[in-house]
Amino acid sequence: MNISLVTAVAAYLLAAFPSTPPHPHHPKSIVIGGAAGKITVAYMTVPFNAEHLKGKEAGFEWHLGYAQLNTEVPLRIDEVDVPAGQYVLKARLGDAPGAWNFVLQDQKFSQQLQQARRRARNSDAARDAYEELQKKAKESELLLVAHDFKNEDDEHLTMVAINHGYNRESMRSMEPGGGVEFSLRVSFGDLHREVKIAEEFELGTVEASDKKKNEK
Repeated sequence: MNISLVTAVAAYLLAAFPSTPPHPHHPKSIVIGGAAGKITVAYMTVPFNAEHLKGKEAGFEWHLGYAQLNTEVPLRIDEVDVPAGQYVLKARLGDAPGAWNFVLQDQKFSQQLQQARRRARNSDAARDAYEELQKKAKESELLLVAHDFKNEDDEHLTMVAINHGYNRESMRSMEPGGGVEFSLRVSFGDLHREVKIAEEFELGTVEASDKKKNEK
């Protein structure tokens, strides 16, 4: 085999099977155990690309690694009440550079919106229906104001929950006297934003049978 053919074969193999693997897109989940139920945040890691963020105007939305928030318990996020349910979690750019906030949208409603957007390509009536649904989506979404925190830059999307726990009824009791509190931190390149989340919990919401089980 001559040198030129060997070189050509080697170049083909390097192109077909690169030594550096592509960036992995891992589906991740964070689970927080509340006083009366669990809270789950799910997302997918995606690589950071600063070029993709240049020139974005206020109001621009990003899927945030196709993130979801599923909560079995009602939550209080900043000044926003979030009922128990399943939500799509997105990021939205605010007026100031890097001022990303988070947006919650009911998961079923979000799926309806996507289906309506696809149908909108087919007729004027479908486009009108989609625009009407968009208005309802804006009215029903929950805006979560986020704040900066200090951290090292991340080459891919990373979410971390810092669990602050919940208060107990007393020194001798393991029963919750209040809801769990935690911080959800999101890092993407040099962008680091967080929201503080608290479970809305009242004494008496845990079944009596569960209490007896814990006391044994």
